[in-house]
Amino acid sequence: MGDGHYAIHCIGVSDLVRQHEAIFLTQVDRDIQPVRVEDTKLVQDTSPHYRRSRLYLESLLRQMAPTDALLWRGHRAAMQPSPYQLDPASLALSSLRPRILIADAVGLGKTLEAGVLLSELIARGRAERILVVAMKSVLAQFQKELWTRFSIPLMRLDSEGLERIRQHIPAGKNPFHHYRRAIISIDTLKNEREYRHWLEECQWDAVVVDECHNAINPGTGRNRVAELLASRTEALILTSATPHNGKPESFATLMNMLEPTAVANPSSYGPEDIKGLYVRRFRKDVEKQVQGAFKQRDAQLAWADASPEEESVFDALEEARFHTLDRHVRLSRKGRARDVLFRTTLLKALLSSPLAFLETVEQRRKNLRERIASKPEAASDWRKDLETLDQLHALASAIDLPRFSKLRLFLEHTLPALGVRGKPGDPRVVIFSERLVTLELLETVLSNRLGVQRNLDAPGDGTLAVLSGSEKDTDVRAILESFGSKDGKVRVLLASDMASEGINLHYFCSRLVHFDVPWSLIRLEQRNGRIDRYGQSETPHMRFLLTRSQNGRTKADLQVVQKLLKKEEEARNNLGDEGALLGLFDAEREEDFVASTISSGKDLDEEVQALQAERAGAEAEDALSANWLLDLLAHSTETTSTERLTAEPPSLYPSDAAFFREALEHLEPELKDSGQPIQLTWHPQRDEVTFRAPDDLQRRFSSMPPQARPREGRLHLSADPKAVERAITESRDRQGSWPELQYLWSQHPAVEWAADRVSLSFGRLEAPVLVIPSLQERLEVDAVALVEGTLTNRRAQPAVTRWMGLGTKLGKQLEVARIIGLEEVLELAGLRGKVANPGLSAQLLTSLEAARPLWRETTEAEMRRLRSERMASIKGEVRQAEERSSKWAQSRLDAIEEARQRLGAQGTSGLARRRRERLDREEAQVLERKKERHTWIQQTLSTDERAHVKLIAVLVAR
Repeated sequence: MGDGHYAIHCIGVSDLVRQHEAIFLTQVDRDIQPVRVEDTKLVQDTSPHYRRSRLYLESLLRQMAPTDALLWRGHRAAMQPSPYQLDPASLALSSLRPRILIADAVGLGKTLEAGVLLSELIARGRAERILVVAMKSVLAQFQKELWTRFSIPLMRLDSEGLERIRQHIPAGKNPFHHYRRAIISIDTLKNEREYRHWLEECQWDAVVVDECHNAINPGTGRNRVAELLASRTEALILTSATPHNGKPESFATLMNMLEPTAVANPSSYGPEDIKGLYVRRFRKDVEKQVQGAFKQRDAQLAWADASPEEESVFDALEEARFHTLDRHVRLSRKGRARDVLFRTTLLKALLSSPLAFLETVEQRRKNLRERIASKPEAASDWRKDLETLDQLHALASAIDLPRFSKLRLFLEHTLPALGVRGKPGDPRVVIFSERLVTLELLETVLSNRLGVQRNLDAPGDGTLAVLSGSEKDTDVRAILESFGSKDGKVRVLLASDMASEGINLHYFCSRLVHFDVPWSLIRLEQRNGRIDRYGQSETPHMRFLLTRSQNGRTKADLQVVQKLLKKEEEARNNLGDEGALLGLFDAEREEDFVASTISSGKDLDEEVQALQAERAGAEAEDALSANWLLDLLAHSTETTSTERLTAEPPSLYPSDAAFFREALEHLEPELKDSGQPIQLTWHPQRDEVTFRAPDDLQRRFSSMPPQARPREGRLHLSADPKAVERAITESRDRQGSWPELQYLWSQHPAVEWAADRVSLSFGRLEAPVLVIPSLQERLEVDAVALVEGTLTNRRAQPAVTRWMGLGTKLGKQLEVARIIGLEEVLELAGLRGKVANPGLSAQLLTSLEAARPLWRETTEAEMRRLRSERMASIKGEVRQAEERSSKWAQSRLDAIEEARQRLGAQGTSGLARRRRERLDREEAQVLERKKERHTWIQQTLSTDERAHVKLIAVLVAR
């Protein structure tokens, strides 16, 4: 700053300011002094049984940030975790950066797995700012799960939430600075004109991108959002049940979001490049861990005999020939194109409904008329196709919709068999169709025949609702909350495939109808996974509706669809990954494959075998082809036993509830004196507590979702996770309701508030002194100083934290005789029970104060030893990280140089010059990224030489 003054940039490492950044100006803050153990005042605790010290020590223990890869907190959430659900967090925490793709199959609980990892990051002080990005259909669902089970409050920034922010912040202020933790739709964020500059200004501690496969296509709005957020966060959690589309380039996109130097060439990389960046498990691999969590499916295929009018269309389709409307699609791994005849496109539309057929025909008729009008001299084939379409249109128009065979089967047999008759107590049912016009038909017929009505003004208040993808986010939320609650009015949900991803429909629904069957194994499983998932308590009933024709060609076509359904069942039972059967790993490519099989008139089994043989041939030709990736992702990641993943945090209390109860009882008189009686009521038989939240606690809730805030100022907490789970289940009885009963555990804001309040029992530079008469007899020392040493990396994150007891002999030969582990110190103190408090003399305090410099020196020496051990243990890890970064950079630079050499023969044309300039920019970017990576590795893995030492308490023998 000049004139001998400085701006000192600091990041907090002590309890109250950990991870908070501040700038101190020596011109203003003239007396900046380091905090020393010598300055700690030793204070006598006169409270009965040392309750004040007991609470104080416990509050500090709860602020201790774990520095290992074990799970200290997340598995204790309001859930019954299976071992496989803990693996993602363990793997992420053991990596240099906690960044991971959770790619478990549909319905295995990816939201819970993300919550476990987020809880661990919060425990480590590494998730103050959290952003969850999801599809608009799951915002409310994700938000509720993270709060009710993990006490992680996310402000929902849907259209209502964003409008609420705009009303409370000045114009031009970044809305993402307003809340520390938020959830927002990825489709909202892809509006780059409105949000990109805000996102570029933000740095997040943790970002979750749900259904991340929607963000793998380079250049799309969703992809740009995900790429930007990945570059603006330390921790990154990606989730998807379908994490790839069979193309190594697409999966490389996700891997490079997690680790920018993972894949140098997206078209050619190996398992070692992506090791440790993802987990993937299938239902068949985890069923033994979750016995009873998945119910056996009742899946049935129902046939409707075509009416004479429908048979006329099938017959005409068999004879139809089109000259200009057929298409070619690239399906094979060698790039071979397959034909999809327009007749097959029409057949698929007719299998949905006559209206879908007519819509498809009319669209093509309109296109042909426009072509003919534009080039009448070359319109001979167009006119022939138009005549054929006119004939088909006339035949389909003659189908009497009330006699439409599949619709009659649906109304007269399928729905009644599922118990759906239009009565108030009917079971709920979700009905899928990929054609919107078919959904409109079903809506009309169901309204007329069963009396279920859609409420256009309040979509959640009708007995019928439609999810087609065009609804506002608030309407989607209202529909899903109504359908997913016991008292909700929506009983019949008509859905397009926009509702086939991520949405939980299983709470009060176990019936699903495929009014038209998708020609994709992936899409089938996505739809079925809405009701057949972890936590479904009833048998999932699924019905697949098909029309049966006597036309020979149509019979053969429908056999393909029937075989597809059988293969879906086989793939689910035997492979786990339905996409692995065809090896196309993309719903649209699977549909094209089935369509081309039908167009060619070939047998599906034979075509599948040919596709698999083609894949095997490609693998034999190219060991680095996509096949290794597909094979790798088609197998389950190995799980670890829970005992090997978890740790027990040190504590003076047998439970969070015991600590919270004593903390409230300790604080109650103080709060009452300040005019804030908390009206504490404890229910010991249920391990529950009810109390009025003081003002400072209520302020903590002000930036949290309204549903999480104290009702009428009162909080009702339970330490029993099963009771909380029951409350979560019961809350679904009431539309849009969150449980009033909240989870009493270390992460709940009320418990954190209590810990913060009791941590003020002693001043910032004060340490209590406790008399423990048995100390000398057991350890042959006069005193034990309980100290905390913390080594931070150069990013101010705790790298090594160690609490230790310094067994000290007082007197003329002042010395630390031994170093004692934390657990032994806690046992010696006896503070886990009631300890007598005999008091101590002022003379003893003076003797203890003389030992403070020795305690600091001893702790610093021990932390230097631990630092040396750590540096030796991670030397290989640092080397591997640097080598990986160098390998990535060299591969990229080699590719750039090869491209330059190829350009050499193109002279100095404008195009060649622009390409050289682009290569120069790419080279600069690679070198910059390598430099950034080196800096990050050094800052993350290297620790400061000097430890932060805190004197916590002193135990004395007399």
